[in-house]
Amino acid sequence: MAITVVKYPQGHIVDTSGVPAVISSSSGALFTRTTHGLVTGDWIYVVGSLGAYNGYWYVNKVDANTFRIREYATASDVSFVNSGTVVYYKSQLTHGWNAAHLPIIYKLKSDSWPINGVDTARTITTFSNWNGYTALVLAGDIKSSGTASTLESVILSGTSVDGVYKIVQWSSDTAIVIDLIYSGSNVLSSGTCQYYYLNYHAKVKVYAGIDSSHYWYASKPYALIATVKLVPDSAGVMTLNVSEHAMSKLEIFKNDLQEDQLPNDIDAWCRIYISVAEAYDDSNMYTVSEYTSSYADDTTEVYAVNAKQPFKTRSASTLDDYVSGLTSLTTQKFLTPFTRPTLFSGHYFDVSYIVNNSSPNLYMKRDLYRKTNGNYSLISSNIDILPDMDQGVYRRAVRQSASLEDRIDLTLYNYYLSTAMSETKTIDIVQPSDCHDTTGIYLTWLNYLGGHDYWYFSAQKVYSVDVTESKNQTVNIYNDYPSSFGEFADSIDKQSSRKTKNTIRVASQFLTKAQVDGIAWIKSSPLVQILTDTTVSPITYQSLRTVIMDTSTLKKYQDRENMYSISFEITYTDELPVQGL
Repeated sequence: MAITVVKYPQGHIVDTSGVPAVISSSSGALFTRTTHGLVTGDWIYVVGSLGAYNGYWYVNKVDANTFRIREYATASDVSFVNSGTVVYYKSQLTHGWNAAHLPIIYKLKSDSWPINGVDTARTITTFSNWNGYTALVLAGDIKSSGTASTLESVILSGTSVDGVYKIVQWSSDTAIVIDLIYSGSNVLSSGTCQYYYLNYHAKVKVYAGIDSSHYWYASKPYALIATVKLVPDSAGVMTLNVSEHAMSKLEIFKNDLQEDQLPNDIDAWCRIYISVAEAYDDSNMYTVSEYTSSYADDTTEVYAVNAKQPFKTRSASTLDDYVSGLTSLTTQKFLTPFTRPTLFSGHYFDVSYIVNNSSPNLYMKRDLYRKTNGNYSLISSNIDILPDMDQGVYRRAVRQSASLEDRIDLTLYNYYLSTAMSETKTIDIVQPSDCHDTTGIYLTWLNYLGGHDYWYFSAQKVYSVDVTESKNQTVNIYNDYPSSFGEFADSIDKQSSRKTKNTIRVASQFLTKAQVDGIAWIKSSPLVQILTDTTVSPITYQSLRTVIMDTSTLKKYQDRENMYSISFEITYTDELPVQGL
């Protein structure tokens, strides 16, 4: 008996070039591509006008020129729906990085229920009356291992009274009495009797943290975060979503720039594994109790990142675009929606990226450019050896160098493969320009990919005080009437308490459309903070103050041709000191 994981929450990094294949009907959907080069166990992504075949599929090779597809290794091949031509992309790498704010799905399958693939269905050779119940003689033992017992269950098939019955008297595994009222008109001969696991279900323990072999294991060891009961469907398959459980091990609202574990931001991710047992009714001949098997660990690499992808993303929950496929054609992206981020000189800035390997051997190529008369020229190329702290979400601080460059291009490389692991991310460098002799506000926010974005809002700010709550008290005028109501009276109502907070309207002007669209993602962030560089000689550190962004106040508008502005209100989380009655 066993429960196996048949499908993991894993993503696939596919080739950038597709391959056409023709679909025809031949005992199901048959894909034909001359010398396709695929083997059973490969994964492909199929795209075409035949919707039934679109998506990620496991390959079942037929021969050098044909293959079939299925959902997972032990699933059935996909049935034929229609013929036509599709394009498929072969997976170059399978990974386990998932967005924690979307479903993270395991599929498990039982070989015991509702279809018993463990114990042989035995032919009923004879049946007879036993004190009003039905006694059966079977052609073989009803259990493949161990023995059945009184108060346990069997299922009849191919008879006139098919169904699940309880054993009321057990003599041997070939001779039992069941709680079926005897009738000579029942047709049982040549039918089968099979052991039935009553109240069958899986017990799954979900663990999250960091693996014991990891560099930062001691800071975030595995912990049991949930125990889940699953009942198989009619095909014996169970679906387990671990995303909500995994989020309990993520510090979703934490942004600690002084954390010891940086650049590996262990607050932003965790690893997951599950341990599975099966349970069902068992009997000692006198009472029924629940039997639970020993738990079996499945430690296949699955990770949860504090991220959520947009709707209609090809990979859904898995972060395929942000994991390197280890080839120059399958490079990863940095964790930011900005197409071209901006570094404001003198202010803290970092980029985030996923490291998938336990020994990444990475370095950052940093190309510095200067802008003259609207054109960029390369002034130096630099190699930054990156710390090796195993898998994780890394944050790399970036500052303007002594060269006072106007642009930095960042690319991740692998020492040994000598090929780019990431896209080249261009970062523009600007000098903050304040308006009307006021100091701007530098904001950072958690983006939907789990990274952090930054912007200096230098346009004139509008300060106000927001009254969030107030209470009034009506004066009792009767005790001192009529003076409490006459010419010299003070008030009928008095305000007894008030809660107030500072609110600021921030703005930024003369932006490109790409910049204003990148900033607008702040509207989706649950964590917005004012970031200030504080110097206590000789150390400079970053201090953060969380604010609440009023999403209803965000406005984007066009100033002039190809130039845009954006503004919105932020409110401090602390209350101003006020007096009350």
